[in-house]
Amino acid sequence: MDMQKKPMIRFKVIVVEALVVVVLVVVLVVVVVAVVFVVVAALLLLVVLIKLVLVVLVFVVVATVAIVVVIVVALVVIVLLGVGVALVLEVP
Repeated sequence: MDMQKKPMIRFKVIVVEALVVVVLVVVLVVVVVAVVFVVVAALLLLVVLIKLVLVVLVFVVVATVAIVVVIVVALVVIVLLGVGVALVLEVP
């Protein structure tokens, strides 16, 4: 490998890392907004209907969705990092 290619590869690594960070931040913001929205909706349901079973169901659904979202985000990040590394190393 030529010495001239190393700065370019470093630059690619920096760009890929920056993109991953940006995607992570956007996803985290969306998740936080969604969770806050759902919690507010659940609290409004609690105030309006005052039905314990319904509220428990809503919170179970919220918890399940949050867990699934975290798992999906983790998988996406792993895949993105793998693709980024593959692109940087230019693996065929």
